[in-house]
Amino acid sequence: MDSGPHSIFIAHSLPETRETLEKELKSLGHEIVGISSSCKETLEHVIANPPRLIVSGIDFPDGDGVDTLVKISESRILPSIVVTSNATLERVERAMDDHVMAYLMEPVDAVDLKPSIHVVLRRFEQFEELHQEVRELKGALSTRKKVERAKGILMAKNELTEEEAYLQLRASATKNRISMSKVADLIIDTHTGE
Repeated sequence: MDSGPHSIFIAHSLPETRETLEKELKSLGHEIVGISSSCKETLEHVIANPPRLIVSGIDFPDGDGVDTLVKISESRILPSIVVTSNATLERVERAMDDHVMAYLMEPVDAVDLKPSIHVVLRRFEQFEELHQEVRELKGALSTRKKVERAKGILMAKNELTEEEAYLQLRASATKNRISMSKVADLIIDTHTGE
C-alpha cells in the first residue's frame, strides 16, 4: 500500500476542528484538497474532485455527514474517517455500516490520525480487491453459462458429444482470435435469429 502523501478532503462544521485537522494532516505530509463546513459543499466538491480520503464530521447545519458520505458512495466509493465529539454506539454502528472505515473521537491529533489513515486505506484497498474478484467471478460465471448454452446448441444441431462441441468452440475462438465468450455469443445469436 502507498504510504502517502495522500489528497484529503476535510469536512466539519466547527472551524476550530477544521483548522486542527488541516494542521495535523499537513504535519503528516498530506495534501488538503478541500475544506468544507456543509454537507452540500462536501458533496459537490468530492463528486467533482474525488480525493484519496475524506475526513468528516457528523453534525452539519444542513444535514448528517454520514448520509453525505453514503450519497458520495453512490457515485464513487471513497475511504473515509468520521471525527466527532459526541459518539453513541448507534451512530458508530451506523457509520461503520455506511462505508465509514474509521471513527475518531475529538480532539484528534497526528498520533490518532496517522494509524487511522493507514488502516483505512489498507481496508479500502482490500475492499477494492474483493470487489474486483467478485466482478471477475461474475464474468467467469457469465462466460461459463454462455459456453454451456452454445455447446448445447452445437450438440443439438450437429449431433456432437459435449467434448466435441467444446473443442469446436475452442477451435473457433483460436482460429478467429476471439474469446470463447464471443464465440458463444455468436452461436447463441445465430441460433436465436433462426
